[in-house]
Amino acid sequence: MLGCSEKGFTVSEIYEIGDAKPSISQIVRSYASAVIEDTRAVSGKILIKGELTVKLSILRRQMTTSCKQPNTPCR
Repeated sequence: MLGCSEKGFTVSEIYEIGDAKPSISQIVRSYASAVIEDTRAVSGKILIKGELTVKLSILRRQMTTSCKQPNTPCR
């Protein structure tokens, strides 16, 4: 007997960009692709192992700094 089934699930991940970089103001484009590396049937269930790759194009806010000493480069 041949069967077919489909089930959706949620993947949630938080990626910290760090304080050294400007914050993200907008996500311009997003893309995701999944690659299944292994599948197995175990005890009436199917186990799927793979990798999900997410690519984002973003806009960042510009960092603002103030210089208090003349002739000192701002960072």
